[in-house]
Amino acid sequence: MTTGPQHGDVRLVDASDDPYFVVGGRYADTTFTDLLEAAPTEGPYVRYDDALDVWRANSMRHIDEAFVRYVIVQADSPETASDQAEEPPVTRTVQSA
Repeated sequence: MTTGPQHGDVRLVDASDDPYFVVGGRYADTTFTDLLEAAPTEGPYVRYDDALDVWRANSMRHIDEAFVRYVIVQADSPETASDQAEEPPVTRTVQSA
């Protein structure tokens, strides 16, 4: 599975038949590269919109906690999805017009 650019904390991914999962947890700092405490993986969700609803609820519950982050990933299993929570975030470059 290949992840693409991010929109906020939602990773946009290549189209596939793999289900969506919501993964994340508490990280050491705001670089989000060192996962200290993983949250339970949620899913699978066949529809992206269902995963997005769960991501929003989780994110809003922890809105005041700068070191907590959740992402939506596509994966073939919960284990593969959990592994992606430990990957560094994808950087997005914004160019001005």
